[in-house]
Amino acid sequence: KFERVRRAWVLAKTDKQTHMQDATEQAVKRVDDIYSKKMADLKGMGLVMSQQAQEMEGAVMSSKTSSNMLKTETIRQRNLTKSTVANIKAALAQVEKVPRAEDVMHSDALTAEANSMEINRLVVETLSDLDDASTRSARASYIALQAVHQATQNALKLKSIGTLIDQAAKEVTVGA
Repeated sequence: KFERVRRAWVLAKTDKQTHMQDATEQAVKRVDDIYSKKMADLKGMGLVMSQQAQEMEGAVMSSKTSSNMLKTETIRQRNLTKSTVANIKAALAQVEKVPRAEDVMHSDALTAEANSMEINRLVVETLSDLDDASTRSARASYIALQAVHQATQNALKLKSIGTLIDQAAKEVTVGA
């Protein structure tokens, strides 16, 4: 009778160990599946952020190119306006004999000079806006790259946690 009780106890203990091992393996598999999915999601987000950062970097480069083109055109327009103002002033000097024509030409020179000043003001504003956009784009690119780096670090941490869980499961299996 004692032998039957002992066998029943050994059998129950073996069943319990088998059940605990199966439960532990299932739990570890579920956790591993969850972490694998999260790592894949983080990796996907990291890739999307990296792509967005590259697109923003391209936009910054395009803005810089556009800024340089505008600057060149502004200088050309300023030189053209100065030349026009100089020509008008020279014409005014020759038309001094005709007071009415002089008044018209003087008015044209003032208008051209005012237009030149307005163009210069608009150019300065445009260059300032482009510089601000370039700075913001560079900052956004930097932030996106940091997010990609953080996502990578998180993925590595999740992988380490999965390894620790696997080791714990092996120890539970060996200890039981």
